[in-house]
Amino acid sequence: MLLDLPVQHISGPVLKRMGRRHSEEKTRELVRRLHEHIPGLALRTSLITGFPGETETDFAELLDFVKEGHFQRLGVFEYSREKQTPAGKMSSQLSVEVISERREKLMITQQEVALSFARSLFGKRLEVLVENRTGPQSFEGRTYMDAPEIDCKALLESRDIEEGRILEMEVVDTSGYDLILR
Repeated sequence: MLLDLPVQHISGPVLKRMGRRHSEEKTRELVRRLHEHIPGLALRTSLITGFPGETETDFAELLDFVKEGHFQRLGVFEYSREKQTPAGKMSSQLSVEVISERREKLMITQQEVALSFARSLFGKRLEVLVENRTGPQSFEGRTYMDAPEIDCKALLESRDIEEGRILEMEVVDTSGYDLILR
């Protein structure tokens, strides 16, 4: 099962400035309970970095949270100022360079988490939706964890596959974020 949680940030001061009603403690408890009670769960979230007033400490908390590996799929958006919004009118706007640098650090950290998760799948059998042929004996598809055009792909090695079918295949390797299955 795949579940998308709209976390956005983990630092209490940032969440408060964003007007969010959840806290770090509630988020951590929810994530823990979900993983504990739903075997095979894959969690996805989107984070925002560079929100006005995000300090180095706030960012370090967010980076540490990502390092903990709670989310198997994660995207990071850079805060973009829109002057007509409440956030756009806030003082303490961060520079575009700082925001971009922070996003890059988060994504590099998530790459390590995603690779570790992918390796944990070696030898396991997953259902894969076969989407399209990419070569004489190769296809692309996706698992239950992967949204089209957002998440990684399932790279399938086989000669006799029909597009549109759901097949159970074994994870044998990775290629970057992508899983290789036979």
